[in-house]
Amino acid sequence: MPHPVGTSTGYLRLIAFSMFFYDFALTFEDEVLHIWRQKWTTAKILFLLLRYVTCAIIVMDTVCAMVSGLSPQTCSWYPNIAAFGLVIIIILVQIILMLRVYVLYERRRAMLWTNIALFVGEFGATMVVLVREFPKSVALTAPDWVIGSCYSMHPTSMSYGFIAPLLFESYLAGLAMYKLVHEQTSPLSGPSILTLLVRDSVIYFIFIAAVMGLNVILFIAYPVVPGFASVGIVDAAGAIGGTRLILSMHNATFDDSRNRIRRFSGQRLSLSNISTTAHFQVFNDEVEHQDETIVTARGGRSTFTEGARSTSSGTDRDYELPPFRGSGFSVRV
Repeated sequence: MPHPVGTSTGYLRLIAFSMFFYDFALTFEDEVLHIWRQKWTTAKILFLLLRYVTCAIIVMDTVCAMVSGLSPQTCSWYPNIAAFGLVIIIILVQIILMLRVYVLYERRRAMLWTNIALFVGEFGATMVVLVREFPKSVALTAPDWVIGSCYSMHPTSMSYGFIAPLLFESYLAGLAMYKLVHEQTSPLSGPSILTLLVRDSVIYFIFIAAVMGLNVILFIAYPVVPGFASVGIVDAAGAIGGTRLILSMHNATFDDSRNRIRRFSGQRLSLSNISTTAHFQVFNDEVEHQDETIVTARGGRSTFTEGARSTSSGTDRDYELPPFRGSGFSVRV
């Protein structure tokens, strides 16, 4: 009996598996530092849901596409779980994208509510298509000569359900690109936190939207294989882009706050006229002196206050820093 052969479905599942777990390995150290060790926030909940829901879905996809001999009952419920997981992943990714745009545009409420309204409309259109077209899918029994167990054929009209998410994610990517074009760097301190966040946003927004577009093309062109299997790459790309957007925010603010405070290590700064953009709490082992340092920020020009021991005279001294560019966020690192 000849050895079973691989299929494009299996290869696509392996691509998604490799993409996701390679990125998982690369970012796990940052996940421990910036997610697990921090208090519970909206960003932490979104990160963990996106990371580990996607992990479960991709493992299930890979097993069903690469392991032969699974029962017909298993293959009958598998597409339903995969479709439900895809919807959850898309929702989580788009919430993260909307929150990033909200921060990039200085927490403008009008922008936020406009994007929420578009999100609701996009999600409604997607669900209408999926509810009408997904039941038309047909489960296929894998022959003995191919690797894997669970295959299915879906109507090409089901691809229309991905057009609304593609348009919405492209719109969000356009907002990030617009911000990048118009963002200027500070002449005093070089690139600002906002510049770094905009740059990362553009990269990941375009990545997510491009993979969604590829999925639409494959779904229309190949209703059996690769077809539905290309959804796994959408899952992986969404999880990679979404989690990296959250980590990039933490990395940028963590590095910036530590560098700014180290510049004043060993000095005693007065408590007067505090006014900057972000809240940072940096602990003594990170700034290499004994006392805990707290910097409070609210926008504009700033004077920082430090509770460290000083070797200078007993008088308080004020130090003025260049303003943060890009206000409206609060981070604890």
